[in-house]
Order: sequence, then C-alpha cells, then structure tokens
Amino acid sequence: YDVLCIGSDQVWNYMKGYSLEPFFACFDKNNTKKITYASSIGLSSLSVEAEQVFKKELANFASISVREQQASEILEKLLNRKIDVVLDPTLILNKQEWIEVAKYDMCPKEKYLLVYIVTIKPCDYVLTLARHIAKQRNLKILRICRDAYPEHSGSDVEEILTAGPSDFVGLFSKAEFVVTNSFHGTVFSINFSKPFYSVIKSHHSTNSRLTSILKKLGLEDRIVPVGSQLPMISDIDFSDPSAKLEAERKLSIEYINNALSNK
Repeated sequence: YDVLCIGSDQVWNYMKGYSLEPFFACFDKNNTKKITYASSIGLSSLSVEAEQVFKKELANFASISVREQQASEILEKLLNRKIDVVLDPTLILNKQEWIEVAKYDMCPKEKYLLVYIVTIKPCDYVLTLARHIAKQRNLKILRICRDAYPEHSGSDVEEILTAGPSDFVGLFSKAEFVVTNSFHGTVFSINFSKPFYSVIKSHHSTNSRLTSILKKLGLEDRIVPVGSQLPMISDIDFSDPSAKLEAERKLSIEYINNALSNK
C-alpha cells in the first residue's frame, strides 16, 4: 500500500475494551505513510498511561485529523503539532447523495417523529420527550431498534426491527422530527435539515464528539440533558447551519487531498 488511513468512530477510545494497536497501524512493518481521518477518541481526557502510548504511536503519522475539538486540543498539546478537526465521514456526502441510496419501504404514510436510541440501558427520557413533541405536532412515533430486538417502547410507538442502511437513510429523510441520543442520529438529522433534539447525559465523557459538531454549526440549543425540563418545541432555521456545514465539508475534503498528496 502507498498510504494507510485510520478512522474514524471512537477508534482511540481505550475505555471500550478492545485493543487500539490496529488503530495505530502497529501491523505496519514497511514504514508505510500513515494518516488519519476523523479519528475519534470519544473521551474528554486521557490517562497518563494513555498519553504515553498516544505520543509514541502517533509520532509516526504524517497527517492527523480528529472529529472532536476537544480531541484536537488534547493531541496538539501532547504532540506539539497541528491536529485538524474534520467532519464525520457520513457528512462528507450531502443530502442529495445520501438520498440516492435511500429506501422508503418502512416509512408510513402518516407524518412521523423518528426515535433513535443507541444506549443499551433504557433512556426513558428520550421517549418522554418524543411523546411530548408528537402530541403537540400530531405525529406518529417510529423507533429504529437496536440489533433487531424489540425495545418494548409502548403501544403508541411503532418499533422497526429490521431496518438496513438504506432504510435508515430513508427513515431519517422522511421524518418530520427526530429525537435521538446518538451522534449519527444527530448528524443525519442535520444533513437532512430535520428539526431534532439530541439527548445527552450531563456529565458523560463521550458527549464530546456530539457537542463538538453542534457547537461548530451553531446548534447547541438542540442539546437536551437527561432529566431536564422538557423544552419549548421549536423548528430550526437551517440556512446558517447548512452554509457552515458546506464550508466544513470543503475543508474536510481539502484535508483528505492534502494528506494523501503530501510526502
């Protein structure tokens, strides 16, 4: 190979319990050029032990980019070099490009609110917020379930167990509103210009990648901490966030081109 590229979703989150060695390209014995794209730490700080590993392994990378501002600041201080902040790969494609692969077989005829929860532990607050919005907007509630397994959300929620990637895209593109605690649930809502709320645990360390993109696009007011007072439901004027997203998309593609071409 001419280049090895490491990325992206929480590949450097050592709290996940898997080895990080492949994501530092420790298998490379040929001194191949190494770069990263939107590699995510998913943590707000590194342990002293982790700092030593990151400093040693990342010294061999020609170009490094991450998806969180927090991760950029941590690594710039640690490595004493520029660390670019780029978009999650799913945001490199615009909404028209995503729609090309969308399927709508699972989209109901009625207008609906889409719920997407990725945590294993129940997050009742997400459904409470969803019901609050659905009642005000007279929307049906659909929920994409984890691992094709029933979540027992209640009789007022239609659970979708078998959505594949194209169904996932279609369901987001047709939704009237989205409530999620997922990073990718959030970015697909943004890409499709759907009003949404992102529910986070107030002091949860893996929030950084979600809060980073929302701050970058000026959408911090869509963050709702678990257990907080239900918000006044509002739509979103996407003209400014969409313009910021397009600018970030161009910068991210520029980073890829430069990282691949630089010696």
